[in-house]
Amino acid sequence: MNQALLHDKVALVTAGAQGSGAAIVRALAAAGARVALTYHHSEQEARLLTAQIRQQGGEAVALRTDARNPETCVRAITRTLELWGRIDILVNHAAVIICKPFDEIELREFEQSMEINVRAVFLTSQLAARQMPAGGRIIHISSTRQEADHSDALCAMGRAALGALTRAMAQDLGPQGITVNQLIPSVTTPLPSLTATRDEKIPGCSATTHSIADLVLWLCSPAAAAVNGTQFDIAAQ
Repeated sequence: MNQALLHDKVALVTAGAQGSGAAIVRALAAAGARVALTYHHSEQEARLLTAQIRQQGGEAVALRTDARNPETCVRAITRTLELWGRIDILVNHAAVIICKPFDEIELREFEQSMEINVRAVFLTSQLAARQMPAGGRIIHISSTRQEADHSDALCAMGRAALGALTRAMAQDLGPQGITVNQLIPSVTTPLPSLTATRDEKIPGCSATTHSIADLVLWLCSPAAAAVNGTQFDIAAQ
């Protein structure tokens, strides 16, 4: 990895302790970025990941947050700025998957899905964008569930909301030199779920954590400076 690619850049990755979030953190750090990652329950994994990055000569910090609590979203931005004085890259990876038929969804589940998958993304993005210099990157990562025996109403609503938000942000922030894009991989595990069991039926090959991280890294590079307001569907083929 070319450590000069993101030299002097600062990245914040939400839910970056495990799965594709951790792969994204590793890729950004390997490219020279200083990385703050947030976690909720995965403290051990978060501490281990940041320690490994520091042992390899990188800079990383783990910040505990709760995406349902706006105050912790603010603290994540504030702490990153206190540490490194800037934010160049924001990867919104935190999400909750609640896959239930429409007529079985409870109000508390709807509210939690909107709080984590939409409101937290909006708030964190707004706070970060206000501090970003030209050349900034904001990347939203959604999830998809395929071949289920019922709709994924809440996931679909979240994806649609993020798609609309991505386009609106791209239009408003593009003139400032900040790009905003959305990734929809087929699998971004592990993610919290309110359902007791979840059978993911995905035909063919699904997106891997490394393919997701590679695309994020490319979007953060100078080569993707003109890519803005784009939705990348990297679901199973």
